[in-house]
Amino acid sequence: MHETALLTGVKILIVEAYADVAYLYQMMLELEGAKVTTTNRAHLAWAILEVEKFDVLITEFALPGETGLSLLQKLRAREADYGGYTPAIAITGRFSHVAKDQLVQKLRSAGFQAFLPKPIPVEELVGAVMHLTQSQADSHPTLSQEKLGEDGA
Repeated sequence: MHETALLTGVKILIVEAYADVAYLYQMMLELEGAKVTTTNRAHLAWAILEVEKFDVLITEFALPGETGLSLLQKLRAREADYGGYTPAIAITGRFSHVAKDQLVQKLRSAGFQAFLPKPIPVEELVGAVMHLTQSQADSHPTLSQEKLGEDGA
């Protein structure tokens, strides 16, 4: 962690199918002071969410088995005190630019606040988490046009 850590104390759950990618995101965020937990499956993430609250959920959209989308839908069905309003970022490397608008609409409808296509530059990942945690301080997160809009990818 460096002296001007931007995410000090922010608790993040990352759900990413590939351990090496999850580790990379973990290192990027921990360098900024975040406390990061990782897992590679939605059902394992759900088990973690049953016992721990996070400030931000970052999940791969296309996970093996249960998807990141279904994970978030289950989370959104919970009361706020049980993590129902946890800000969420969808990540994926599997989309076509032609179908981007449809994907963004699907993510918006599901309750994701941000979408980051892979590969994700460090500053975009850190910036998205900062944006969501700052928004969360004011009220429960709402969808951000700037993050899910045309140029928010």
